[in-house]
Amino acid sequence: MRDVQVLDRVPTSVWKKFMTRMRGVYEEEWMVRVKLESVRPYKENRKLEELRIRAKILPLRFHVDQDTLNFTLSFLLSAMAHREETDGPTISSRVQIEPEDESFIQLFDMKPLRLKVDYKPKRVDYRSLRHGQFLELVNIFQLDAAEMTLQGVRLSGVYGWARLARSLVEQWIPHVRDTQVPGLVGGVAPLRSLVNLGTGVADLILLPIEQYRKDGRVIRGLQKGAHSFVRATAMEALKLGTRLAVGTQVMLEQADDILRSDGGVRRGQGSRSSDPMGPGQEGDGVMVENRGDDGTNDSNEALSISSTSKFASPPSGLTEGLEQAYRSLSRNMGMAAHTIFAVPMEVYEQTGTSGTARAVVKAVPVAILRPMIGASEAFSKTLMGLRTSVDPSQRAEMEDKYK
Repeated sequence: MRDVQVLDRVPTSVWKKFMTRMRGVYEEEWMVRVKLESVRPYKENRKLEELRIRAKILPLRFHVDQDTLNFTLSFLLSAMAHREETDGPTISSRVQIEPEDESFIQLFDMKPLRLKVDYKPKRVDYRSLRHGQFLELVNIFQLDAAEMTLQGVRLSGVYGWARLARSLVEQWIPHVRDTQVPGLVGGVAPLRSLVNLGTGVADLILLPIEQYRKDGRVIRGLQKGAHSFVRATAMEALKLGTRLAVGTQVMLEQADDILRSDGGVRRGQGSRSSDPMGPGQEGDGVMVENRGDDGTNDSNEALSISSTSKFASPPSGLTEGLEQAYRSLSRNMGMAAHTIFAVPMEVYEQTGTSGTARAVVKAVPVAILRPMIGASEAFSKTLMGLRTSVDPSQRAEMEDKYK
C-alpha cells in the first residue's frame, strides 16, 4: 500500500490525523509492504493451508488525543465483549477440535518499526489513581514527538490472528519497558525543547570531530556544527514564542467573551479554544467538561465546543505570515472601532441618552482587548511563517496534525 492514514473524527479532538507516515523519511517508498504466501503441506488435504507472512512498515507518526484514545479503547473492549457473548465458551473447544478453521501462521517475520507519538491529555482521573491504577499517570504529561522503535519480530507456529496479536504484544512490551523509556521521557513536552537544544549542542562538538576523522577539514566541521546549533536554537525559540503568543491570544479572547456577555462565557466562538493553555501546550483548546461525582458529563454542551486549533492552516512562509498578520490586526482594529463608535450610537438611537453612557463604559475594555488580540495573533502568524521558512517540513507536519 502506497499510503495509509487514520483520520481523527472525534468531535472534541483538535487533531486531524490519528496515524500517518512520518514526514521526511522514505516518502517515495510504499508505506506498507506485506508478502503473504499460502502453503499446503499435505497433498491429501488441500483445504489445510499454512501462511507465511513477511511485513515491513515505514516509520509512523501518531497524534493521539485523550478523547480519541478513550473512544478507541471503549470500542475495542465492547467489541471483544460482544464477541465473547456471541461465541460463548465454545471458542477454545472449537480451536482444539477443528484447528483447520483457524489460520495457522507457519512464519511471521516483521521488520523493526519506528514510531513518533504526540499525546494530548485533557483530564486526570484521580479516583483511579487512588485505587492503584497508576497507568493514569500518563495523563499528567503531554508527549511531543516521543520516539520509540519496536523491535523486529520473528514468530513460527502460531494458531489464529488473536494469538498472533497477543504474541506481538508479549514481544514488544518488555522491549519497550527495557530499552525505549529514554525516548518516551525525552518526548515529555517540557523536556522536548531541552532535548532538541542538547542535540544542537552535541552537533556543535561532534560534527567537527567527525569531519576531522573523515577528511581532516576541521573548519568545514565547525561550520556544520554551528549551523546545526543555530538552527536548533532558532527553531525552539520560534516554537516557544508562537506558543506564548497563541496562549496570550486565547486568554484575551476569553476575557473579551466575558465582557461581551456580561459575565457569561459564550460557547462555540468559531476557531477559539475553549480554555487557556500553558506554555507547554500547543494551543489546541483543551475541552472543559463539567463532570459529576460519578465522572459523567452534566450536559452535552461539551460536544458543541469548537475543536479548531489555532495552529491549523499555518502560513507557507514569512510573506504569507505577514499577510495573515496584517489581516488579523486590521480585522481586530476594525472591531474595536465599531465597539467604540457604532455600538453607543445604536444604543442612543434605541434608548436615548440614558443607556449611551453605560454602553460607552462597557465598550472601553472591549476596545482595549481587541487590538491586543489582533497584535498577539499577528505576532503568532508572523512567527509561524518564519518557522515554516526556516524549516518547510514544519507546515506539512502541522497540516497533518491540526484540524
